[in-house]
Amino acid sequence: MWKKTEVSELKQGDIVTWNYVDELPKDADKTCVVAWIGNSVRVFNFEEKKFFEINKYSATFYRWEEEKPIVSKMTPEEYQRQAMKTESKAEFTRMERLLHASMGLSTEAGEILDAMKKHIYYDKTLDLINIKEELGDTLWYVAQAIDVLQDMEEDISWSGIMETNIEKLRKRYGEKFDREKAVNRDLDAEREILEGGHDRDKWDEQCMKCKLGNERSKCPFAYLFSTFVYCPHFESIHGKEGGHE
Repeated sequence: MWKKTEVSELKQGDIVTWNYVDELPKDADKTCVVAWIGNSVRVFNFEEKKFFEINKYSATFYRWEEEKPIVSKMTPEEYQRQAMKTESKAEFTRMERLLHASMGLSTEAGEILDAMKKHIYYDKTLDLINIKEELGDTLWYVAQAIDVLQDMEEDISWSGIMETNIEKLRKRYGEKFDREKAVNRDLDAEREILEGGHDRDKWDEQCMKCKLGNERSKCPFAYLFSTFVYCPHFESIHGKEGGHE
């Protein structure tokens, strides 16, 4: 975006435009860059391939600045902590809470589906604000389900669930979607990932077996990639030299 800038704030390399009245030029483009600043401001125009001398006392300068993305401080764990403050769970058992989460996920998915139905078949305007609301409600029920599972098993985490899901998808498709692979799945291998694919504590022992024994089958992470597996304990990539052929 263009930002009105004092001459004293300009520096070599800045992308600028200018005007001799106090307003952004209607035809402002990003073809001029500051080359030198002295008694005047010299800019180079890439399009015309020539320099211009701008009177720094009578011109108003505008510098191009990329908009900085908004970085959210909300992590999945913090969302779960905040969301669960709004749950009335004292009188419910774990299974009742998990059932509540399951029904809620189904209900919120139905809300999104209903909005899409009305848009596609009844020519209703798609309410994106409502879609975002329903996605947020869906996250609430995901957080509730994870909260229940953490009561049942200590090593359940958002990162573990997300990592295991990606590992499963890599096993299924490789690095990109493939229609044939979507149909012909190795369900046993996928199940093996789901049962322990995110247990990073096993890497040290298992990779040592793999490295010394030259047996691909002994490393539970070898099947994640076709030719190699990364082990942070060895800080290297084990390919053929590491025991995987």
